[in-house]
Amino acid sequence: MCVCVCRLRNEIFMQRYIFLYTAALMMTVGTYIAKGQNPDIKRTYHWYFGNQAGLDFNNCVVSADTNSIMVAEEGSASISDTLGNLLFYTDGDTVWNKNHQPMPNGTGLMGCWSSMQSALIVPKPTNFFSYYLFTTDCAENNGTLGLRYSVVDMNLAGGLGDVIQKNIPLIAPVHEQLSAIKHNNKTDIWVMTHKRDEDKFYAYFVTSSGIDTVPIITNIGNSATLPYGAYSMKFSPNGKKLVAGNIWDWSNTGAMDTVDLYDFDNSTGILSNRIKLIPDTAFASFEFSPDNSKLYIIAGYMAGVRVYQYDLNASNIELSKYKIAEIPPLYYLGAQISPDKGKIYISRLDKDTMAVINNPNAFGNACNFVELGIPLNGRKCLYGLPNFLRSYFDADTNNCITSENEILEVGSEITIYPNPFSKFAIAEWINNNHNTTEITIFDFFGKSISQIKTEKSQVIIERHGLSAGIYILKIQTQDKIFVRKLILTN
Repeated sequence: MCVCVCRLRNEIFMQRYIFLYTAALMMTVGTYIAKGQNPDIKRTYHWYFGNQAGLDFNNCVVSADTNSIMVAEEGSASISDTLGNLLFYTDGDTVWNKNHQPMPNGTGLMGCWSSMQSALIVPKPTNFFSYYLFTTDCAENNGTLGLRYSVVDMNLAGGLGDVIQKNIPLIAPVHEQLSAIKHNNKTDIWVMTHKRDEDKFYAYFVTSSGIDTVPIITNIGNSATLPYGAYSMKFSPNGKKLVAGNIWDWSNTGAMDTVDLYDFDNSTGILSNRIKLIPDTAFASFEFSPDNSKLYIIAGYMAGVRVYQYDLNASNIELSKYKIAEIPPLYYLGAQISPDKGKIYISRLDKDTMAVINNPNAFGNACNFVELGIPLNGRKCLYGLPNFLRSYFDADTNNCITSENEILEVGSEITIYPNPFSKFAIAEWINNNHNTTEITIFDFFGKSISQIKTEKSQVIIERHGLSAGIYILKIQTQDKIFVRKLILTN
């Protein structure tokens, strides 16, 4: 859809009005994506986790989502389409559709309630309607049900989806470890798990033809018969690294917990160059920075929690450990990159506020860790956060509308009224020094469709034939950037 700014005869009004109108040419949906945009990042726009908690990242403005009916003690997964619309979510036992109702045949999956990575959803390559839902068993069951998969067909049930195959076994027993990354060809997918009590990682290759049931096996993992197990793993967004955690790893190191870091070849599915990190003597969660240069480990429990940063470009990664923060004793077991400028959100057990690392690409304290980072509107975290195909968070494609250097602020310093609107709206902001302000309208795909500059502190937004829907208003002053949602009605 092509829209532009009308030219007004009066130069004064030109600095106060931004007009939207449609031209004759219509573009195919998804054809025009602004630079730095990736429609796949929108697959992560809905998070459901914990005690009916959720986050909505549509239009890159995060907000609490209280629609979930799921109570996920540990692992969960959710998936949206490439426009950011929720498709379905799961705790590994039940699959709920976008209306928050169980799908047909969507109960009784064999993902354990106590598995940290009980579920993972990946789309079948080159197929927009078929999804594989992988599940893992938990340490309480010795992982005996193993890694399994089910198939969801979104063509069925009027577009709400149906589970057409369920609980197909791949390998057993396994640890509570499950992650996925795209192959080097950017289309096919590797799904990784760890064989329980053996030094074997299993990488399953997913293509448009289906799942290759003969895995690539790397004999490099933790071979000890762990008293409890290995609880989580994650690929770096670019697919070059894998991090995996071990609980009660006594026989290998004498330490209570350890974290292993590996190189991964996303062309062959093989792991190499194991580095063992000992960040603390208690449970740990971890996450990569979106630019793949840092590893964060949140470790500790009874003696307090410490947030560490490791420099993955250092000559000695183990010695690069830097303590970002130390906070009171509490479980922090879920950490996840977000589509919200690549921030890292961290679950806080039984709390209605999440921690956040605002600038995870930055060194040291510049990463800006905030313990009380985002409220959940009364809903509460439990142990985990949703599991995603990690390629969605690649550094070049997860910055939404703004760049990494911009400050995204939403608050009382900008007012839009009325909003929603059908004909026009007025946006006002603080501009006491009368500096030049740039106002941009983006469509749903992140494409800039209209822009003006003004030294005033008000703009009138007029709609001339633009379709009803959600748009983004970005106001960039000399020192701040404000992003607000515009809702056009019929």
